[in-house]
Amino acid sequence: MPKLTRILAFLAVASICASAPAVAAQATPTRVIGGEGGAAQTDQCADGDYLVGIETASGKDLNQITALCQPYANGQINGDTYELGTWGQPPDEGGFSGLDNAATCPMNSVAVGISVQVSKVNLVHRFRLTCTSPGSTKTSSTKWSGTNGGEAAATGSADCGSGLAVGIAFQYGANIDALGLLCLAAAPADTTPPQTQPHRVLLESTNFPGMYLRHKNFQAVLTKLSSDLDIKDATFILEPALTHAGKAAVSFESTNFPGMFLRHKNFRLVLEKNDGSDQFAKDASFTMWPGPNGAFGFEASNFPLYFIRHKDFKLWVEKTDDSKQFHADSGFMVRSPSRPIKVDRPNDGNGDQPPTDTVPTAKAKTDTTLYASPGGAEIDYLTAGDPVTIVACNNTADDHWCHVSAPKDGYIWGDDLER
Repeated sequence: MPKLTRILAFLAVASICASAPAVAAQATPTRVIGGEGGAAQTDQCADGDYLVGIETASGKDLNQITALCQPYANGQINGDTYELGTWGQPPDEGGFSGLDNAATCPMNSVAVGISVQVSKVNLVHRFRLTCTSPGSTKTSSTKWSGTNGGEAAATGSADCGSGLAVGIAFQYGANIDALGLLCLAAAPADTTPPQTQPHRVLLESTNFPGMYLRHKNFQAVLTKLSSDLDIKDATFILEPALTHAGKAAVSFESTNFPGMFLRHKNFRLVLEKNDGSDQFAKDASFTMWPGPNGAFGFEASNFPLYFIRHKDFKLWVEKTDDSKQFHADSGFMVRSPSRPIKVDRPNDGNGDQPPTDTVPTAKAKTDTTLYASPGGAEIDYLTAGDPVTIVACNNTADDHWCHVSAPKDGYIWGDDLER
């Protein structure tokens, strides 16, 4: 069966246009990853053009950036690449610069995501882009931008959801303090920032479908819902953040314990009564970032790059390591309580463990492909060791296809699974 291959034929940048058309469609920035210093800025490609790379100049950390854009028409390249402005200050002697230090997408592909490493002094250390061909679901990563020494302390990522990048969003002073993308959103309506009016929600795990965040003994856990009480414990009022920090900042108030909110305490997510303090407001406020396939991540307002994630079916606030596992554990679907909820048999009273009737799980034996149907279109790729949730498998002589529900709903050749 086909296996995952990662062949990165990096873009050889063509002649640079002297200028580009000034009119551009309205775009939205992703979260910018890094420290809080520097002036906020965006730089956008001309209308109809996409971001295909970023040139850099670096010392120990990232000093300068220049976005590279390319015209597209009907999903195909329609002109040469060109540069936007150069931002930041040149590095001291001995730094790296130019196209040799650029992160550029492979030929015929554009940027859709970015991973950023942040240094100990909260400057952007280096970055790489995630790229795709327009109209495709297949992605690849560029090389990391170069540095001359230095060290990374944390890694974060941001993406355009189902849209494409049309520029960069950043903060800069003497160095580049924070970096993200500017996107033309093609995402469904439920990936936009939350409504400012309070409304009731349930949070369903993306990698454990049917399991929800709920409070149990005033601690947040991930469980299936086994009773009406479970549903009440899992229903929260999503409302503007107690810190009033902006449209995308939210807090979660319990519906059956009014005045009590989810907050992090010693990095554990717990339910506590609002004492009116600034500290409580900060600990109970989260920035809501849209992710792939309609999911959201929730970043702690007072701990940048720390997100709500489940581990051993308990909920924590942890620093992202930008791994596939972390992204899966920190993604949640925001559901309406009016959506029908499957209520399972009563559990054993231990909300930190999944019910014993959980569907079978397995893991990829090798790098392999996930298909929309047996032998159909490729929709995702798995790396050896990645977990999957099995719905059913055929075991006939010539049909070994397995239907899985996670990481996405699709089909994998059964011989590529370790069960």
